[in-house]
Amino acid sequence: HLLALTANAILDVGVWYHVMGVYTGGSAASSMSIHIDGVDSTDSQAILGAFSTSRNTTEPLAIGRAGDGTRYFAGSIAQPTIWKPIVLTDADVLAEFQRTAGGFGYLEGQDINVGTNYFMTNGLVAAYSFEYNKAADQSGNGNHGTVNGATHTVDGGGLFSSYDFDDVNDYIATPDAASLT
Repeated sequence: HLLALTANAILDVGVWYHVMGVYTGGSAASSMSIHIDGVDSTDSQAILGAFSTSRNTTEPLAIGRAGDGTRYFAGSIAQPTIWKPIVLTDADVLAEFQRTAGGFGYLEGQDINVGTNYFMTNGLVAAYSFEYNKAADQSGNGNHGTVNGATHTVDGGGLFSSYDFDDVNDYIATPDAASLT
């Protein structure tokens, strides 16, 4: 159940990027894409093994770790959000990038004001600002995360919170809720 996506972008160390994965439905590799700073940057797509359109729910959705618990992310993640079942077009992704001011639309200490834009009222199931050293879901759906080893930081001159992941065993677990499957 592995899908491999590669992006055709060269990323600089120490620079924040807005990265968004999009699943448009279906079981073909072409049904998924990766967007960097609002632009579809998908270079190649491949299905490795059997592919299912539903998530394997034996493990809860994790931030910073692959679902099978064997691969971990190295770097920082700020303000992840999850929407479903809406399908985002390239124009939608660009608009979301622009709405969040280049990726940081929720400032430290500022509550996510659910209901003020298209995405918030159409399929938002989880939104994490990581403020106050918490992985609290601010979407109103109660999908609060549990931090496992990741280090909380406040970046951008104190403007936003993120978690640093070590590529070894750091991740944030979310509940195995129906809204996240």
